Amino acid sequence: MDCANCVSLLWGKTAGGESPDELHFHPLLFHMLDVGNVARCILESPFGQHWRDRLSRAFGCSIADIQGTVPFLVALHDIGKAAAAFQGRKPELWAELQRHGLEALPWSGGRFNHGAEGYAVLAGRGDAKGMLADLGLLESSDRQDSLLLTIALALGSHHGTFLTTHDYKGYPQVSAGGGGEADPHRQWAEARRALVAILQEVLVPDRGPARCEPTNLSALCVLLNGLTILCDWLGSDDQCFPPEAGSSLREYIPISKERAAKAVENRGLLRFAHLPADPSFSDLFPPSAYPDFTSRPLQGAIASLDAERLPRQALVIMEAPTGEGKTEAALHLAARLSGHGASQGLYFALPTIATSDQMYKRIRKFLQTHAEPATAPCLLPVNGQAELSEAVEEALQRLEGATTTEEAEVGVELDTWFLPRKKSLLAPYGVGTVDQAMMAALNLRHVSLRLLGLSGKIVIVDEIHAYDTYMSTIIERLLEWLRALGTTVILLSASLPPGRRADLIRAYLGLKEDDAVPKPLAGAAYPSVTLVDAESNTGEVVTPDRGDAADRSRTVTLERRPDGEGARCENAQFLLDEVAEGGCACWVCNTVGEAQKAYQCVKELAPNVPQQEQPKVILFHAQFLLKHRQDTEGRVLHMFGPGEEARPERAILIATQVVEQSLDLDFDLMMTQLAPADLIIQRMGRLQRHDRKRPARFENQEPRLVLLMPPVTEGTVDLGTSRYVYEPFVLLKTLIAFDGRGRIGVPSDVPEIVEGVYDDQLPENPDLPEGVDGQVLREAWAKLNRTRDINQQQARIRLLGAPDDKGRFSHGQDLRTMDENRGWVAAQTRLGRPSVPVVVLDADDPRLRDDGCLGGQARKLDRHEIKDLLLHSASVSKREFVQHIWAEGIRPDAFRKCPAVREYYLIITEGGSYRWHWDDRAYRLTVSEEFGVLVNDEEVMQ
Repeated sequence: MDCANCVSLLWGKTAGGESPDELHFHPLLFHMLDVGNVARCILESPFGQHWRDRLSRAFGCSIADIQGTVPFLVALHDIGKAAAAFQGRKPELWAELQRHGLEALPWSGGRFNHGAEGYAVLAGRGDAKGMLADLGLLESSDRQDSLLLTIALALGSHHGTFLTTHDYKGYPQVSAGGGGEADPHRQWAEARRALVAILQEVLVPDRGPARCEPTNLSALCVLLNGLTILCDWLGSDDQCFPPEAGSSLREYIPISKERAAKAVENRGLLRFAHLPADPSFSDLFPPSAYPDFTSRPLQGAIASLDAERLPRQALVIMEAPTGEGKTEAALHLAARLSGHGASQGLYFALPTIATSDQMYKRIRKFLQTHAEPATAPCLLPVNGQAELSEAVEEALQRLEGATTTEEAEVGVELDTWFLPRKKSLLAPYGVGTVDQAMMAALNLRHVSLRLLGLSGKIVIVDEIHAYDTYMSTIIERLLEWLRALGTTVILLSASLPPGRRADLIRAYLGLKEDDAVPKPLAGAAYPSVTLVDAESNTGEVVTPDRGDAADRSRTVTLERRPDGEGARCENAQFLLDEVAEGGCACWVCNTVGEAQKAYQCVKELAPNVPQQEQPKVILFHAQFLLKHRQDTEGRVLHMFGPGEEARPERAILIATQVVEQSLDLDFDLMMTQLAPADLIIQRMGRLQRHDRKRPARFENQEPRLVLLMPPVTEGTVDLGTSRYVYEPFVLLKTLIAFDGRGRIGVPSDVPEIVEGVYDDQLPENPDLPEGVDGQVLREAWAKLNRTRDINQQQARIRLLGAPDDKGRFSHGQDLRTMDENRGWVAAQTRLGRPSVPVVVLDADDPRLRDDGCLGGQARKLDRHEIKDLLLHSASVSKREFVQHIWAEGIRPDAFRKCPAVREYYLIITEGGSYRWHWDDRAYRLTVSEEFGVLVNDEEVMQ
């Protein structure tokens, strides 16, 4: 048998021709060479330093060894395709192999998994040495077997799910082949050896063994697996690598190199902004682009750090009041760290889509300031609705030729190749939700691709204080992985409880729950920058020089009014009176239902106000149809943002928590329901945020926050629906912390208030606010601990295993890999009441006709149809509605065929309403552009 000829006939990829019977194939050798060359281009690029560095550290070898060895290892990912069970899938190609002497081997293992075959071939079985050991490319003094098994696992698992003993039981199909020349096992084994020998000669000629001393096999496995998946996807792109069965190997070698270089360049994987080395604040934010910027104390603290003291990898926690410039300080520190080669790229994680959309515009401007047209950096919006963003629409129009290059020239690019969320974190720069980063800590398919995307970047997480026990548990596991992968993390917070700060530091340093945080890092200063060196497990707390503190502090007057059903309209009238002579007020409610009722009260009372004193009244919450929410969000940002041109003379915004985080909003007066103390302080940050001329009523007085006090019923405080949103114990501790305070100093009073609420202690002071007694507190404390335990357990069920120096992070999770939306358990990043995503269309909508996209025979939806359907979507959590939809909901075939709307249900309304029955009761869902989605009981069925 001529092995060389057989190798050229093994197919790796196939593609249809112009006629139905026509089939083109790309030889397996060529495909493996393509994928290896893609890896080589990435690792040899001047801009691939961050991944070279991480792989070098993971393998415990030199950069030169990484560049010389890893591309060949990546090329071996599809060695399992050199098997009869795989090659026989294409009968027209199989016949040619038989003519060259390769015979079929019996296979009774069900669906053939070439990844499992590849693992078994590379790792070996029993006493038989694997191909990796035979090659002798890697040597380790005391971890040789573990190193080779980890590499085999990383390569064999390139379809996104880490293989288990169950997966590769019965593999390999082809044994070493110790029989005579007629033995088919021997023939296939020889074909494999010939295939690998050619790849070795092309990719690693005359290379001796690389000396490796890995310290964390989990990190090695994840990085190599993620890189292999990335290179395989790029190397499988038919546009870049069309079938080349007619070329000789000699002819194809330079073709493969050229195509690989073009594929990497076209994707923008390595396009980074050209920032100055160790830049000053004014270098990054030049007056020409930022005329109104002045350096603040927090930013000065970053500038004061000695370049030689900056660690190559760190956890940084910045704590300062809103308006202190934490975003710019974080960007300055990120640029300084990137400047000495420690990191490249950025992912900025925010709590909501709305806040990430606003931050995207700020980061885009920042990158534009430092972009060079020839190498425009790639910036991507990364959230569950990225496809609907203006930036993505512009990119798609450029792709379709709807805009010219001149029209689209912005200095920052967006490649739609990154849009599928499994790829999004690979973009050099990303701004999105914290949820997308948290996905990298869940036991999901392709999780290593997400972790690869974050490795070597600077990851900035805003509002770190705002996440509950469930989310915090996931974030802590994410910090463990980011530490193992060499990633610097910057956490931003307006007010962080000391215990939470310690938990975050412990997670990043890999300390146990009861381990003490190094003393210098437990500082109680506020504002402060806590800098933790990942290599030495030491650090420091830097306190910004605030100069004349009185000039940089402010005091907020704390007023109180009663809350509850009976006081709602009185509170509405209070706000109407407050803004009668001018001013913009915000009323923050804790639930959508409460916000809708408050809005109704204001609207009913407004006509009683003289015409010239009537304010604009706006309702803003998360439960609108998406198109209505986007419109409202745009109006809110335009009217109450830092600009003056659209600010109304008088207005009242009734909103939920959507206004409390990361949105640059400014109100003259704020009224809020009781919430945890740190979130009230966060809401307070939207109160007179900018220097501007205030209406006369608010001009010469301290900013005022009106706290709505829950009513006391039968001697006990009634927390109402807020108890379903926040832990009652935290709300009660907030009442105690604020009791007797008529003013709050920022930042002076913030540490005492926040620490008093989150010290996890039952208060010993017998002088408690009305309605709060020891028994109420003990019951709330017990509930808090039960809820924490449940939420931690729920998170741990979904977590990716912790990084382990033995590489067994997936041990015990063998058959439990999750999908993003479904699977053995939903891959949730947030816990809450179950909800269902719905697309709401009226019965006379043209899309429902026989000739519409949802009528007649189902077909594939185009992107414009998908976008429009998503704009008509909402998420509804009413229990009776969720149960009804789960039991009887409609998912059109057109939805099932489209990943973007696959999980959505279709709701058809009559005149804007949808009615159903559940548990002997009638209900009505109403969609309103003014109120959002409302769900009401109609009647009890008789």
